[in-house]
Amino acid sequence: APEAQAEPRRSESVSRSRSRPPAKIPVKAKLDMSGHWKDLTSDKAVTLRPAQAVELLLFAAEKKDHFRKGHLLGELARNIAKSGAGSVEGLCRLLEGKSLDLLQAISTLEKIAAVSWDEQTLLALLHAGLHEQRQKEDVSSTLSLLDNVVEVPWKDFLLREDCSVIPFLAESGDRRVQRKLCQVVGHLEGTSAVGMFCRHKEAVMASLEAAASTAPGFGILSHVVKCFQSAGFDTDRMMTCVAGAFHRISKAGIEHMSDIWREVSRCVQMEVPEAMDCTLQHFRGFGSLHRFTDDHAPAEVTIFLCGAAVRLDAQEVWRTDAFKEERLKKLEVRQLLSCLKALLGTGREEQRVFFKAALQKNNEVNFTAVEALLFVQVAHELKEVAELAQHQKIINRAIEQDSLVDCVKVLQTLV
Repeated sequence: APEAQAEPRRSESVSRSRSRPPAKIPVKAKLDMSGHWKDLTSDKAVTLRPAQAVELLLFAAEKKDHFRKGHLLGELARNIAKSGAGSVEGLCRLLEGKSLDLLQAISTLEKIAAVSWDEQTLLALLHAGLHEQRQKEDVSSTLSLLDNVVEVPWKDFLLREDCSVIPFLAESGDRRVQRKLCQVVGHLEGTSAVGMFCRHKEAVMASLEAAASTAPGFGILSHVVKCFQSAGFDTDRMMTCVAGAFHRISKAGIEHMSDIWREVSRCVQMEVPEAMDCTLQHFRGFGSLHRFTDDHAPAEVTIFLCGAAVRLDAQEVWRTDAFKEERLKKLEVRQLLSCLKALLGTGREEQRVFFKAALQKNNEVNFTAVEALLFVQVAHELKEVAELAQHQKIINRAIEQDSLVDCVKVLQTLV
């Protein structure tokens, strides 16, 4: 029995170690490496055994104070890359599971010393790390790879057509990997030149669409929305993807409305409520709007319905239980403000109901300048500026805009 219990503990230890920094070099090995480093010359850097070159690079990254010979770091890396027998597989055999450690070490060295790296060498080492993850098929190590490749000097390679990192990571079906990859893509999107990066973006979008076409549960909806939003992908394509997934999954029936409300709430919180318009259209089409607006629906559903009723010209929504007086009284002041924001500029009479309710609850929170500005905009639209003027706290906050232009607009509105 003790032996049977020991095995899980060992596997847990291995799992945890994958997310930790590279293990420190033993003291005796450090002394040996220190001696090798002191004896290192340009000639030795290119003739050393590749395995020793790996250890020297890891040693230099850990010590961080040996940069009188920093010009030799690039030579060591070239030595390693050339010794891979010209193939990624050969390089992986040489590195023996140290690919990620080496990528992290080179990133550390890049940050603390000016090193002349060879691009082809770096790309070969990067692809070795990629190949190692492909062999492991382990999510935690794939996430570690993602952590590494967004650092210098690796991130400069991700946009290149000859770099396979993003297409490889796009193949992952794990949602954690997909979310993190989309965050990386969104960051890179702002730095890429026009025309670059198209193949990589397409690979990521295709992977999300593939996930949406096979996932069994409604949780895929907000996941796809989050990924498209993080990556800065096309909104219309996102809407098509989400709608397709919803209609496919809903064919089996919708037993628990909480599954739908959860996805609606998440999209409202992400400020992409329109992504869930397909769900409302479904219940309208089947004449079961009462299920969507049931008394057990969370406040986010009411916020969603305010905007969706306008977007979809769904007049019958306003007559549902979602807008009963007792339901509206339960809304917190910031939830009422979200409803007002959804209705801003529509001229709907329902705005007045939310406006009055929000003013009655205005002492519950300290508004931000942006929230106070929304009060002013709605008051102006409803011709209720005199009513708002009785609430000095909101007025004072409204004129504290970051922009002088916005501040002047507020004052002009209140005059």
